[in-house]
Amino acid sequence: MLKTAQSKIIFIICMIEVLLITGLGVYFAHINQMKIYIAVAITIAFMASIFIAILLTKFEKRIDSMTVELRDKLKDVSTKKNQIETILLHMTDGIIAFDREGQIILINPAAKNLLSIRTRRWHI
Repeated sequence: MLKTAQSKIIFIICMIEVLLITGLGVYFAHINQMKIYIAVAITIAFMASIFIAILLTKFEKRIDSMTVELRDKLKDVSTKKNQIETILLHMTDGIIAFDREGQIILINPAAKNLLSIRTRRWHI
């Protein structure tokens, strides 16, 4: 049900809370007027724990879904990057890319041959 360590810790804390409230209920059980209040408090704590567990499960499912979606998008981007690099690598036209400061960030083999550049610093 709960996958992440954080979810398990929160759920355990909620269960400890229920046990503490139950313990207080037993301790104060001899006072007739307190019985109803303690019973209500135990019920509320128990329901809150169940509600938190349900919310955590839903959040975990959503996070799992988002993780799969992100993984797919990253794979897509990586595939497209490899395709562009392959195209640039095998083009017969020379391509040089510059950053905003005017520094070369990419140069394909055709541009290197055209300019007689032997360095591998800006390769694809």
